Amino acid sequence: YGERGEWRFTTTGNFDLRRYVSSKDRNSTFVSLDESVQFSYNEDFTMQVGLTAAHEFTKAEQYEYTSGAATLGGTYQLSDGASIYSRLKYSRSSYEEKESLMLEDRVDSQLVATIGSSLKLEKDLFLDINAQITDNTSTFGLYDYSRNILTFSSSYRF
Repeated sequence: YGERGEWRFTTTGNFDLRRYVSSKDRNSTFVSLDESVQFSYNEDFTMQVGLTAAHEFTKAEQYEYTSGAATLGGTYQLSDGASIYSRLKYSRSSYEEKESLMLEDRVDSQLVATIGSSLKLEKDLFLDINAQITDNTSTFGLYDYSRNILTFSSSYRF
């Protein structure tokens, strides 16, 4: 890591084909591009900042949107195989067309805060627990919501 730490720059592209059982109008193609910069001060502490641009193409334009997001996060290694992390993400989505009951264009702003811990059990087996709080505010009140999610997960790397 040296005196000045280690920098890592990452570009990630994403392409999803999304299919909905209940509404064919929501079927879509989702594309996104992420740019992130990660700085590792030492082996124990890492900070990351990122920007995302995305668009979801749908059959019905009231579900089609363009979004941008900014993310800030950090990870701290507690010991060999155990870490804690946190992330804060703000996104803003602008929709292509108004829904029939809307008086103005739909724009959603969303803030997501996540805190969690990861534990390496064996060479490639991991456990993770995290808590996530989401607050979504929309120009169309039907889409205003808050939610809290607690997730337990395991993963194995091949």
